[in-house]
Amino acid sequence: MYALVNSAIVATYSSMTSTALGVTAALALVSLSLSSAKIHLGLLLAPLVMPDILMGISCFFFRLHPSEAQPSYCLLAHTTFSMSYVAMIVRTRLETMDISIIEAAKDLGATTFQVFWKVILPILAPAIMAGGLLAFTLSLDDFRHHLLCGRPGSDGRFPSSL
Repeated sequence: MYALVNSAIVATYSSMTSTALGVTAALALVSLSLSSAKIHLGLLLAPLVMPDILMGISCFFFRLHPSEAQPSYCLLAHTTFSMSYVAMIVRTRLETMDISIIEAAKDLGATTFQVFWKVILPILAPAIMAGGLLAFTLSLDDFRHHLLCGRPGSDGRFPSSL
């Protein structure tokens, strides 16, 4: 039961955080110039290309610090790992979106906030939901790596101050 509760807690927090950061990263990638977008895209693709290396690095940091810090390192590792998946899904949806809808909303007098809230966000909602669910699933899948990377003799429980 401890493993189930810990997995659910970590997966929930990391998927919510990675979804928010992934959507922000996707919006930034679409609005950046071509040269700086290539650099940022390369940084976002790193977890997709070499996930086992990044999980190994996060397990290494697990071993360096006391068990009281493990929940925060676990959340950080899962968030940075899952954020790339969310960003790529939302970025794909943004690139296929028809820009004339945004221009039409601006022509009709909508503010920037109204354009985002009433036009862009409903179009991106399926991609955001898909990215969030994928982040949750990835976090549930990879939690076992972090649980096994704990200190010898630990029973797999996180401290109650999560």
